[in-house]
Amino acid sequence: MRIPKPSAAARAVMRSNEPFDSTSDWRPSTPAVTDGTVDDVLRSHPNLLVHFWADWDRHDVAVDRIIQEVQPRFANRLHFVSYDVNANASFAQRCRVANVPFLAVFVNGREMRPILAINTAEKLAAELEQRLTGD
Repeated sequence: MRIPKPSAAARAVMRSNEPFDSTSDWRPSTPAVTDGTVDDVLRSHPNLLVHFWADWDRHDVAVDRIIQEVQPRFANRLHFVSYDVNANASFAQRCRVANVPFLAVFVNGREMRPILAINTAEKLAAELEQRLTGD
């Protein structure tokens, strides 16, 4: 199996020699959901990608950039949100999140197999397409 190379954006974040400032104001680009709002969002948007993230994990920055790159391709088919595991816990436990970054995908309100170890937009797009079409 050929492992794709990380995108340029992901490589820039991962190879940075600068210490990652976990106290920065960085947040994912997608709208935030919480334990109190996620079920309503899922009812409104049964096709949903949830990016589980933590402010201390520099890989979340790279994953967010990949999500930004892919999001326009799925604009009418999939809603994208983020969930801070430091501020919430219940929904993360329901989705069996063991570490971050973690991408949960819901199709027609049903949780699908999570997406892990994303390092390119092409890989994420292929994984999302697979889940949306049921292939």
